[in-house]
Amino acid sequence: MHVGFVTFESPFSLSAGGGVAAYLRTIVPALVEAGHRVTIITKADSSRIPTGLEGSVRVVPVSLPNAHWYLSKLPLADYLLVNPVREVEWSIAFQRASSRAMREDPLDVVESTELGSWWLARRPVTPIVVRLHGSEYTFRRWSNQRQTPATVLGRTLQRDALRRAVCVTAPSRFQAEEVAREMGWDPNRITAVPNAIPRQMLEETPNQPERSASDSKEPIILYAGRLARIKGTLCLLQAVPAVLREFPRARFVLAGPWQMPGKRPWRDLVSGVGDADRLIWLGHITPNELAEWYRRASVFVMPSYYETFGISCLEAMAHWLPVVASRVGGLPEVVDEGCTGMLVPPGEPNALAQAISEMLKNADLRGRMGVAGRLRVGRQFTPGTVVAEMLNVYRRVATPSAVAS
Repeated sequence: MHVGFVTFESPFSLSAGGGVAAYLRTIVPALVEAGHRVTIITKADSSRIPTGLEGSVRVVPVSLPNAHWYLSKLPLADYLLVNPVREVEWSIAFQRASSRAMREDPLDVVESTELGSWWLARRPVTPIVVRLHGSEYTFRRWSNQRQTPATVLGRTLQRDALRRAVCVTAPSRFQAEEVAREMGWDPNRITAVPNAIPRQMLEETPNQPERSASDSKEPIILYAGRLARIKGTLCLLQAVPAVLREFPRARFVLAGPWQMPGKRPWRDLVSGVGDADRLIWLGHITPNELAEWYRRASVFVMPSYYETFGISCLEAMAHWLPVVASRVGGLPEVVDEGCTGMLVPPGEPNALAQAISEMLKNADLRGRMGVAGRLRVGRQFTPGTVVAEMLNVYRRVATPSAVAS
């Protein structure tokens, strides 16, 4: 098959990227390994193809318009127009690039995120599958932020795309059921296929790291993801003092881009923590740098108010790390409570601190959960398993010639 991916995040860019890029970094090489070709339609500044994928992967560059960015600087326009304008201008650019890609080398099926899918779904060049990754509308609802006319209208355009797509998939059963309720659909209309982690991540960490030395001196509690309200960043910072009272040499390491509301800087956020030197914010780092922190950490924490899946938890488990996460969204489908980690109520720093402290007190518990997490990843979340499920989706909806191949 020849599978196309329309994405605003390139899997080949090391400068930025979130869950969409992580998903594509896993599924694209796995599709190639299974004998299929891939075209990625993405931002024009992200056209580098990694060694080993040349010949089987092409990148069709697209210049994404940014009128919405200028509108975001105008208070009233930001409130009314930013989201729908971005949806319209990006989806038109993606549709045009997809048409160009079809003329050059036809695609059997195209997968798009919900962001940027509106015009692509209204003027499809080939069967369109929409892969849910989460929307600003949903993030606002789960973090108790008021919706604006802009977020409501932007989501309305995305719903139109979902109705026109030949298939919709989600990384968790939770998200499939949530969006099905929003759309007024039978839950089975959305196919749940989990995310996975790159094969090399398992291959590069075949043995359980020796953590006892660092645990006894300066245990590291690691968070990886955006620093944002929806991610529970403030809840994590509020939990830090209680943990440091029991473990004064512990270090909290946060890796990810800054997306907190307002202009309050990092130093102001951590001013009430006490020993602010025990808090380290790395900003955005490369996958290789993050892997090193996974190997050094004692516990991984994900205090989100909402997660469609929780790929960072999966990566931590692949590195033999126990996880403390919120009992929300798709996280319980990733973290097996009591086996691979602990789940706590979202937005409760005392419960979060208690779970982290309990982990740090018990090296045997951390070890058992780390082993169980690694085994769980190897059984359920490998690229081969996920690609086989996605190929079933693609073949079900693709052009007849693709199914025959």
